[in-house]
Amino acid sequence: MASILILSKDGEGAQLALRLANEGHIAKMWVENSANNLLEGFRNPSRVGNSKRMLDQYDLIVAGSANLGQVCEDITAEGKQVLGGGAFSDKMSTFEYGDKVTRALLKDVKPNSSNTEGIRVSTEGWFNGKEWVRPFNHSVKQKRLMNGDIGPVVDCMGVTVWPSQSDKLTTLVLEPLAPLLEKVGYTGPVSANCSVDEESVYHGGWKAGLDYDALQAWIEMLQPSLFDYLYNIATQAKSEVSLKEGEQAIAVRLSVAPYCEDLKVVEVPKEASGHVWLADVTKKDDEEVLAGVSGVVGCITARGATVRECQRRAYRTINNVVKSKEVQYRRDIGDGVEDIRGKLLEWGWL
Repeated sequence: MASILILSKDGEGAQLALRLANEGHIAKMWVENSANNLLEGFRNPSRVGNSKRMLDQYDLIVAGSANLGQVCEDITAEGKQVLGGGAFSDKMSTFEYGDKVTRALLKDVKPNSSNTEGIRVSTEGWFNGKEWVRPFNHSVKQKRLMNGDIGPVVDCMGVTVWPSQSDKLTTLVLEPLAPLLEKVGYTGPVSANCSVDEESVYHGGWKAGLDYDALQAWIEMLQPSLFDYLYNIATQAKSEVSLKEGEQAIAVRLSVAPYCEDLKVVEVPKEASGHVWLADVTKKDDEEVLAGVSGVVGCITARGATVRECQRRAYRTINNVVKSKEVQYRRDIGDGVEDIRGKLLEWGWL
């Protein structure tokens, strides 16, 4: 049994704390802003009010959200490492610094893809401070709120993820970063958002930190537990991880309209718990109900030999756990991804 601290800006990372607690570890969460009653009523995970108190008790500290650079640096100054956060993490997500890195290190990648037509794909790797931990992964996010890619753009309504030991995309956009990441002492995930056509790859931004809900879909595929995976990267114990059966995984986000709280919307049977990631929850009368912080209930993950199999499994789980008509989710997550992968293969990127 290990002790883990999740650092958060506004409550992001609660799903990690809940999963780590379910694995049998002691999970604690520090939230910079109030986040209302998030996780209230749980004995484990629990909330802490000071991010730097009793740091020696933690076996692992994880930045559960972005823009916590100074908090992470203060903890690092106390001799503790923070996975997925720090001053470099904050800088990497800015246009100025990210564009500088792209131009300096990615010689065959064209910068500034925000207005570029093509297939949008994210390529991610996890760095252990010395080297990339293989395999890498690629993902296609569906960001619009409603079926058919209509409605407002949100952070993520669903994502499809698949692994790669190495290919043209990883060779061009991630592997050249290794010397820089080692120099700055960064550990954790780094993802590159790109647009790809038949001839070129255009870079559209970096993220050095946890990327929801691609993270949960990726963890669905891994053989190690969540703690073992994170801990082995933080301690440089592994340079490669094994995967479960299944060539890809998807995550379908569940959400509710703003201001919903104290509402019971899901009920998770034990057999489904490994595929359900709750986020905006608290406990009342020994039941998990909405905390009313972000409106993100969580997500459902599934893996399979085909995207269609992933969809069938994920939506079957949703039908089994969702207990309220207030919950909204897209019913077409994964549609079109097989065609996208086919094009990327045809063009030689994968």
